[in-house]
Amino acid sequence: MVRKRYVGIDLGTTNSTASVAELNANQQVQAKTIQIQQYEEHGMTFSEELPSVVHFDQDSVPYVGRYAKRMQSYYPSETLSNVKRHMGEKVEWKIYNDSYQPEHISSFVLKKLKKTVEEKYFGEEIDSAVITVPASFDFHQQGKTKIAAELAGFNKDKIHMIPEPTASLIDFLHEESLKDESARVLDIRTGLKTVLVFDLGGGTCDVTIHRISQGENDKLNIRDLSISQYTELGGSDFDNAVMKYLFAKRFREKGVSPRDMMAKYSEKEFTKLREMLIDFAEKAKIDFSRRIVAREEMLGIRYYDQPEMFDTLSFSLTLFDVPRELEGEISITKKEMDEIIRPLLYQTSDQDDKNIEYPILNALRMGKIPLTVDDIDHVFLVGGMTAYPTVKQRVKEIFGKEPTVATNPMHSVSRGAAIYHYFLDKISIFQEIDKLYPQNVYIKVRKGTPVALVTKDTSVPHSKIIDTGFFVSGSGEFVNTMTLDLFSADDPKAMIQKQLKNATLEFKQPVRVGSPLVFHVDVDNDRNLQVRAWLKDDETQMVHVDLGVTDSTDEEKALIGKRQEAMTSNEYKEV
Repeated sequence: MVRKRYVGIDLGTTNSTASVAELNANQQVQAKTIQIQQYEEHGMTFSEELPSVVHFDQDSVPYVGRYAKRMQSYYPSETLSNVKRHMGEKVEWKIYNDSYQPEHISSFVLKKLKKTVEEKYFGEEIDSAVITVPASFDFHQQGKTKIAAELAGFNKDKIHMIPEPTASLIDFLHEESLKDESARVLDIRTGLKTVLVFDLGGGTCDVTIHRISQGENDKLNIRDLSISQYTELGGSDFDNAVMKYLFAKRFREKGVSPRDMMAKYSEKEFTKLREMLIDFAEKAKIDFSRRIVAREEMLGIRYYDQPEMFDTLSFSLTLFDVPRELEGEISITKKEMDEIIRPLLYQTSDQDDKNIEYPILNALRMGKIPLTVDDIDHVFLVGGMTAYPTVKQRVKEIFGKEPTVATNPMHSVSRGAAIYHYFLDKISIFQEIDKLYPQNVYIKVRKGTPVALVTKDTSVPHSKIIDTGFFVSGSGEFVNTMTLDLFSADDPKAMIQKQLKNATLEFKQPVRVGSPLVFHVDVDNDRNLQVRAWLKDDETQMVHVDLGVTDSTDEEKALIGKRQEAMTSNEYKEV
C-alpha cells in the first residue's frame, strides 16, 4: 500500500515554511514544520524558516534562503526578495542574460522546500501539497502561484490552495482539540463562536472572520463570514519605516547633508546601507519581542498592563563594510520604534488604508453579514509581525479584549495547510468549510454598469451563466478577437478600482461585431476562476477565453528547469 504524503507549504513574502502531517504514537494527527538546511555566514545551519530570497551567482545558479539574503547587501541587482508582492503583475527582472517573472522566482523557493521534504523527511518524491495564499489574492495572483508550484515539480491536478488565515485557524482549532477540555482557550462546546483571524505576515495583511461550531462526534465546522480586501501591508513596511528613520539619523549624526550625501556616495553604497538597516530593524523587532516575553516571565508582569515599562529597552549593532565615516554603533529604543511605526497602526482618515486598522474595519463592514467588534467572540493573531507586543496591544485596543497569538506565528500557516491536506479526501472535521470568494471581479462595458463575473463573498464552488449584456465589439464589421477590461472594486461605480489583466476572446472564425455572447463562469473549490463563452445565436461556436493567467512557455519551463537543476546540484557546495 502506498503511504500518502501530507504536505503544507506557506509561500511567504519574507519567509516560507513547509510542514507535514501524520499520525503520532497516540493515533492523533499532528503537524511538524520541517528544518531546512541553509548556508549561513559561518557555515551550514538548519532552520524551519526559509527566507524567500533568491540570489543568482555569476554562473546564473540560484541560491535560496539565508545565503541569498546575506548576498542582497553585496549584489542587490542579482538578488530578489518580496517577490510575492508582485505575483500576478506583468513584471520581470533581467539578471545576466535571462529574464524572470514572479512565478519563476517563487518556483525556486518552492523547489527548495519540496526537495527538503522529499530528501530529509520522506525519502521519496512528492507531487501533491496544499499551498497557502493571502485570502484577498485575486485569481491572477492565485493562478500565477499555482504555475510557480507546477514549475517546482508539483502535479497540476494535485496542487490545492487555501487562504493563509484559514490554514492558521485550522492549526489553532486542531491544537485546541488535542488539549484537555479545561485547558482550551476557545470552548466551542457552548455554541457558535465568531472568530476573527488577523494575519500580519512579512508582506501581506489579511483579516478574515469565521463562524465556528462543534458538530456530531466532535467535528469542527468552519464557515467563512468575511475576507478583507487589503494585502499590501506587512512586516517589511514596518522594517522599511524604521530603515528610513535610521538612514536619516545616521547621516544627521555624521553631519552629512542630503546634498552632500547624494554627491558623495554611489547608488550601490546607498542600497547596501539600506539593506543593512532593514536587517537591523528586523533584528531589533525580534530582540524586543523576546526580551519583553522574558521579563514578563521573570518579573511576573504583563505587557498589556504596563507597556510603558519597556520603552527604554534598547537594541544596538555595529555597522561595518560601509563607507568609513558611516561605520560604528547604531541603536534604537523600543519607544523610538513604536513612534516610527505608529502611522501603520492607526487609521487617520477614510482614505488612509496603509495601517492595520483599515483591513479590520473593512472585514467587519464588508462581510456576508454586517458585524461590529462586539460580535467577535475571539481574536486570533498569526504572522511574524504579530509577535511584536505593540501590534498585539493595538489589536487589543480595537476589540477591547486580549487576542490569542498562534503558538508559533511563523509556522502556524504551513502546519494548518498540512492538516488540511491530511483530511482533504476523508470524511473530516474540515469538510464543512464554506469558502468565500475574496473580491468582486467586474467586466467593463461600453455603455451601462459594469457586469460582475463573480461577486465578493460568493460561496465556492460556484457557477453561473451570463446571457445578457455582452456583445462582440471591435473596429470594423468582423473581428477575430476582442478584449474585456477586468477590474476589482467594492462596487462597480467605486472611485478606487484595482485594474486586472485584460481577458481575451479568440474566435475560431471572423464574427460579426454586435453578435450577442453568453458567458459561463465557474469557480472551483480552490477559488480558481474559469470562463467559457459562446455565441448566443450559434452555441456550437465555443470561444476560448484567456483571463490573463497563461501557462509558462516551453522556453520558460526549459530555462527554469535548467536553473533548478543547477540549484539542487550546488546547494550543499562550499560557498
